[in-house]
Parts: sequence; C-alpha cells; structure tokens
Amino acid sequence: MLTLKGVDQVCRVIVEEMSEAAVILSLHGTILYANGRFSELVKTPSDHTSGASFAAFVADPYQDRLVASIAAEEKSREEIKIRTTAGTLVPVAISCSRMVVDDIPAICVIATDLTERKRQETTMAEERRQAAEKIRANDRLGTVALAAAALAHEIANPLQWMLSTVQLMQEDLAGGDSNALA
Repeated sequence: MLTLKGVDQVCRVIVEEMSEAAVILSLHGTILYANGRFSELVKTPSDHTSGASFAAFVADPYQDRLVASIAAEEKSREEIKIRTTAGTLVPVAISCSRMVVDDIPAICVIATDLTERKRQETTMAEERRQAAEKIRANDRLGTVALAAAALAHEIANPLQWMLSTVQLMQEDLAGGDSNALA
C-alpha cells in the first residue's frame, strides 16, 4: 500500500507525463510550477517558466479572459491562445481551479492544446463549403438544362409544323396535284 508520501511521487509522475499542460499559479498569476508539456507548448525551457508571469504567454486579445479565469472563485473554463517564444499562437482550452499548496492559495491551470481539433474543424468547414458550392453548381446546371429543354421544345414545335407543311407540299407536288399550291 502506498503512503501519502508515495502518492505524492506517483501524482508528480502522472502530472509530468500527461498530455495536457499543468501550471500552478500564485493568485497574482506568477508561475509557481509548470510541467514539461507546458514548456513544450510555449517552446521555453522549464527553468525559464517558473517565476514568470503566466500572462506573458497569453495572446493580447485573451488577457481579459485569463484575468477573469484567475479571479474566479469557482472552476472556470475558457478557450484562449497562448504565445510561444517564437511568437506562434497556440489555441488551448484552459481550466482554472482554486487550490491551496503548502497553506498558500494558488490556481491550478490545465491547458489542452486544441491545434489538431481546430485544424480538423477548418478542414471540415472547407469540405462543407466545397460540397455546398458543388450543390449550387449542380443546381445551376439543372436550371440551365431545364431552360435549354424548354427552349428546344419551343423551337421544335414551329419547326415541326413547318416540316410537316413542307412534307405535305412535297407529297402534293409529287402526286401532281396542281391545286395544292393554290
């Protein structure tokens, strides 16, 4: 059976190995701890994240959302974009929860990288747009085909009447009926 001390080590391994970024912040937003996944996301060595402001990694338009999430007394969830050291923006879903670490109030932030999901959503949206465009193109072709058929019918009726009249006239001429043209 694991003792509490043993569980602490197991939990640390789990947090370090999970696919989400895990960050512990002070109530002022200073990073007290960040797992390796967070360092990978922001492309910053882990020794450079501890002590830094979490807000420094959040894209400007999302700063207000971050402040609101940190200030929330209850668990909060937001979609924001974090900035890597290279300036690339990474879409993430963050979950913020209040906690106490060594009798100090803190905030646990779990960030899930949404890059692949956003790429799939973009691909699906483009495929839907292309399918809708094909449907519209097919509808236009169908409309043109119906108009062409109606036009052909309207042209064919008088032509058929003229052809029938010419054939009758030819038959009359061939039969020697001289009154047919009168």
